[in-house]
Amino acid sequence: MRAVVAEARRLTPRVLGHDTAARAPDASGGFVVEGVRPEEFHLDGAYADDVLRGRPLL
Repeated sequence: MRAVVAEARRLTPRVLGHDTAARAPDASGGFVVEGVRPEEFHLDGAYADDVLRGRPLL
């Protein structure tokens, strides 16, 4: 993983919209929400948004 991060210019993790625990460290980690794909996934009988986040590394 360190080698990947060393070569990368950006980190772009994705998280489910309802996963507040995964979204909590966004601001403190330097990530910003770059977009939302509403109801992108159908999981356990309900739709969930796909939240696209990003952070430059350089």
